Amino acid sequence: MKETAILLCTYNSSRFLQEQMDSLLRQTYQDWKLYVRDDQSEDDTVAIVQGYAANDQRIIMMDDHEKRGAKNGFMWLLSHVEADYYLFCDHDDIWEPTKIAASIALMEQIESATPAIVCSDLTIIDAASHPTASSFWQQRHFSKALLNDKYFHLVYNNIPGCSMLINNAAKQCSLPYSPDIEMHDAWIAASVLWHNGRILTVDEPQIRYRIHEGNTVGAKKVPSITSQLFIFNKLFVKTKRQFWSTRCLHSMSFLTFLTIKLKYMLSIHLNNLK
Repeated sequence: MKETAILLCTYNSSRFLQEQMDSLLRQTYQDWKLYVRDDQSEDDTVAIVQGYAANDQRIIMMDDHEKRGAKNGFMWLLSHVEADYYLFCDHDDIWEPTKIAASIALMEQIESATPAIVCSDLTIIDAASHPTASSFWQQRHFSKALLNDKYFHLVYNNIPGCSMLINNAAKQCSLPYSPDIEMHDAWIAASVLWHNGRILTVDEPQIRYRIHEGNTVGAKKVPSITSQLFIFNKLFVKTKRQFWSTRCLHSMSFLTFLTIKLKYMLSIHLNNLK
């Protein structure tokens, strides 16, 4: 049996946390451990986690007193936990009962030495848990043709971290990580593909993905090329960060990277016009 670690970052999470914790306990696959790292919450988040941990030895509160934010918090957890498989867990979602089982069933088809990610579609819900979209992939114009395109993943990411299951080979090629990464999920996807890995999909939604006013990252539509050029300065700063992150994977020039990014920006813009 593979050791399976669920990595959960919390911050002022009391509003939705219990629904998420209960959904983890309802998983059909029960051989997991949950590692929780709190980012200095000011509400009763820690007390909620400790209450669950008191009744379930699989729930482990990690000792970290630094303020890290989402991407660094998840990468800290990944670097401090040892397992065969890792799942990233957002505090405000709800996992379907088959999420872990479906992801592991697909991952077990991959050789353990191959860096791999299994992801799934998501149902989008609002703060009151009402469905607002039946498919995250459809809303984002998700293209499976780009799923294993290592160049696309240098500049865009259609794989929310909460949908990811990664193996230990994926972890190893994602650490250490560049301080310039946009988010942990985008970095891991790019790292896996640039180390000859694979990304596989569970087509049925396995998460109720909650979009509300407090999201760090949500299911926003990709901005059009026109609107992105309008905010040129912000786009340029982001592009520079992406370039320096890319340099950790490949020694391409800035001009080469910029050409790649413009190609995909144009492609997405044209797709959104359809």
